[in-house]
Amino acid sequence: MGVAQPLPSRACLGWVRFLRQCADAELPELQLGGGRQVRYPGRSLREDLYVTAKIGAIRATEALGTADVSFAQAPTVMDSVPIEVSLYQKFNRFYYQLTANATRYWFYDYSTITETGLPGTSRDRTDYAETVRLGYEIYDGTSVFIAPGLQQSVYQQQINVAGQQRDSQGWIFPVGMTTRLGPKSQLEGFIGYQTQTYLAGGTQTGALTFGLSGSWNGYEPLILRPSFLRGINQSALVNYQNYVATTLSVDFIYDVHGPWKAVGGTSLSSADYTPAVGVPNVAPRTDYFFKGSLGVMYSLRPQVQIGPLYEYMQGSSTDVAAGGPAYSRNLFSIRLIARR
Repeated sequence: MGVAQPLPSRACLGWVRFLRQCADAELPELQLGGGRQVRYPGRSLREDLYVTAKIGAIRATEALGTADVSFAQAPTVMDSVPIEVSLYQKFNRFYYQLTANATRYWFYDYSTITETGLPGTSRDRTDYAETVRLGYEIYDGTSVFIAPGLQQSVYQQQINVAGQQRDSQGWIFPVGMTTRLGPKSQLEGFIGYQTQTYLAGGTQTGALTFGLSGSWNGYEPLILRPSFLRGINQSALVNYQNYVATTLSVDFIYDVHGPWKAVGGTSLSSADYTPAVGVPNVAPRTDYFFKGSLGVMYSLRPQVQIGPLYEYMQGSSTDVAAGGPAYSRNLFSIRLIARR
């Protein structure tokens, strides 16, 4: 439920146009900002209006230690192109934000997938979402909001290799709160309900959803990023149509000395699977995952970092015979991070 924060309020006439780097997603973001201040007898009404547009290109792998992985040897590669347009306006302490986004996904298999897995061509899809966020600033730095929205998933293959039609639509209704704890510390939390209805057959999955995310920098050398999320996700498996994922995690960055930083984190997650309609002898199943990492990074320059990272991953399931995970893994890697 992360939503890009609006730019600082400004009183001006006309429009201000500029291009900046989006901090939360590191994607190019074009922002058009404008505002006006209207005075009435005894009070002033301030209006701020901002229009933002984002587009990106992302490549990632579906690694062990995460839910819904169906490859046997080499990881499946996922390419995505997200596009988002948003309108934000504030009236004194009230504000609203209209957001529409679309994300196109492509999946590429580089090894034999499991017997119960869908090939990449049967997973290619486009996800759409439309959200209205209505909020009220209780006091400076703290606001409450509701953010009802609609969601749609349209698969490239109308009928996949298993003879299934997985196009779906749904809605979500969260109620949340955002608060700024300090100059570099902020938290946002929400609780709500989400549904997903499949167009073929009309089957529906509903789930309580919640989230907590943000950053804490109360001790200057240390940055903590907690996250607690629950929501409905598309499944990569033939015998399950979707799963409800719950993930609790915390990452940290610690300034050791000069260009050296210690990094790491830990996460616990579960995936509750919903059996697909028409597939016989399939029972609900829950997978569990634990992941921990620890490493150091050296800054060659402010935009370039490199360093070793150790990761431990473990997976278990209530139904291993049906393809649930049962493994533990140690991984050592060298990470290179370059950003603009």
